[in-house]
Amino acid sequence: MLREREWKDATIKVLYKKGDRSNCNNYRGISLLSHVGKVPIKIITNRLSAFCEANNILPEEQCGFRHGRSTVDMLFVVRHLQELGRRKKIPLYMCFVDLNKA
Repeated sequence: MLREREWKDATIKVLYKKGDRSNCNNYRGISLLSHVGKVPIKIITNRLSAFCEANNILPEEQCGFRHGRSTVDMLFVVRHLQELGRRKKIPLYMCFVDLNKA
């Protein structure tokens, strides 16, 4: 029988990325789950992903963390817009925002 605590508990390890070691922004946390805990998490993730895809909850522009999509898809869109702007002689302005720390 699966005990709730076995799949809810995680050990959090801090990993250094790069830069000044005294700056907290240069570290990231990673959660280590037990094998027992990974099964329900995977089931929930798969069900939520399938639900979002089936009900068109996520916008087409969202490519991160989606099956069959990647940042390469967005690079293709950017490159296509650049080429379209160049052919039609329309200036193209882009702004990239990292919402990770927003």
